Amino acid sequence: MTHDTRPKILVVDDTPANIYAIKNILTSLDVTLLTASSGNEALSLLTEHEFAVILLDVQMGDVSGLDIAELLTMYGDAHYTPIIFITAMDRDEKIIAKGYEVGAVDYIVKPFDPFILKSKVQAFLKLYKQKTGQKDQHPHAQATEKSPGTGKPNLRQWLPVCALSVTLLLALVYSLSLSKKNLQLVSYSKELKKINTHATKLNEAYKKFVPKDTLYLLNKESIADIHLGDQVKKEMVVLFVEIQDSSPQDNMSEINELLQMMQKQIHKRHGIVNKYFADRLMALFYTGVDDALRASIAILNDYAKYSQKRAERQLPLAKIGIGIDEGEMLVTTVGSETRMDQLVISEAVTIASRISGMTKNYNASLLMSENTLKKIKDPSKYTIRLLDSVKVKANPVVVYQVLDGESENVIELYRKTMQDFLNGICLYQEKKFSEAHLAFKKVLGTNHDDLAAKFYLRRCKNSLNQSQNAKGIESCDVIDSRTGICTSSKIITTTRF
Repeated sequence: MTHDTRPKILVVDDTPANIYAIKNILTSLDVTLLTASSGNEALSLLTEHEFAVILLDVQMGDVSGLDIAELLTMYGDAHYTPIIFITAMDRDEKIIAKGYEVGAVDYIVKPFDPFILKSKVQAFLKLYKQKTGQKDQHPHAQATEKSPGTGKPNLRQWLPVCALSVTLLLALVYSLSLSKKNLQLVSYSKELKKINTHATKLNEAYKKFVPKDTLYLLNKESIADIHLGDQVKKEMVVLFVEIQDSSPQDNMSEINELLQMMQKQIHKRHGIVNKYFADRLMALFYTGVDDALRASIAILNDYAKYSQKRAERQLPLAKIGIGIDEGEMLVTTVGSETRMDQLVISEAVTIASRISGMTKNYNASLLMSENTLKKIKDPSKYTIRLLDSVKVKANPVVVYQVLDGESENVIELYRKTMQDFLNGICLYQEKKFSEAHLAFKKVLGTNHDDLAAKFYLRRCKNSLNQSQNAKGIESCDVIDSRTGICTSSKIITTTRF
């Protein structure tokens, strides 16, 4: 059997993954690698083998690597074996000092750099080969021998001792150099941590201006991927929330409080706040009309609680109005290479914005287009009534009022007058203005705050006085008198605000 004369390295670590990693790094070296997962195993191997270098983990379960090192140095020639500590304790000066005290010549911080680990091991292997190539007997024995026949010390036999001393001195210098490099690496590591922390803070700040949802709209993974002119078409719901009867110059704290409250409910229902204006916001929903409706109703419920608290403190109250439409939208980037903005282009955006403004004129909180109504999965879950129509870019848009989100008392009043209101619109379409006038008057007898009924009442009076078509919804085949839903596209309007 051929005797293995290759230098031996002992790796002591109780974590198999660490041993595997070290073996992979050192596998290209012409050495024999022996491993131990405990102090007892390491001591047992030391009685049978001579090692060029020992790689020892500081944290070894219940037994400290420092204690193992002290025991290793008690075993004859093992006292001269260089020990490199592997530690995850960064620059703990007490650990480092204790390590050198018990025989360590160097230490490496986890996670270690493969190149540094391999370089250090190679340095000590070179020293070991030089030492073993000159070693015939122990240095103490060489020092006591004398030249034959002279009774004087043999100076030639001192040469290996001198060479070994120089080698050890070089090893010490090299070790100190590597230690200095380790300290520099630790310093660089701390500097990198600071840079990473700063970068993380910058990313968080960027998200406030370019949220992740905006990246989704443009089908991008990172803000760095966005370029001027990028565009994507998507079928979405657009929602405008308008804060009314409030001056932005005097009440920005109140407006911001309301906007924050709205954003919370929008995000909860998978919506994206796309734009903030002085006293309103624009949100997009890519998950459907029902999520937009649920978010709107939740906003109105939160606003009712908010208003009650302000009323108790005798503070002035604003009012909010919401408009919703649905359709295909072009999401794009506009501007220049040095200053870009994200923009959503669609007729639905114009309609939703216009409808949100109508809420003030009708004393309504939530309005939506007929197109939106048709996309609701189950309209019966909501309390909805036909309201009016409005021209947007010369096209008539039928508008519906969603009563959910109002107080129970208000909803009950609208429910009681729902059929009379619908009858009035049908009669108005048939140009039976006298009968329509009576229907709307009956509505106001029950709910005197119904501004839509007041509008129609005034239109009926004008038509009767002037004997001409009234402003508003026309064409008698448009509305289903049972459901209140328009069934034709023949609606025209000259309503202006």
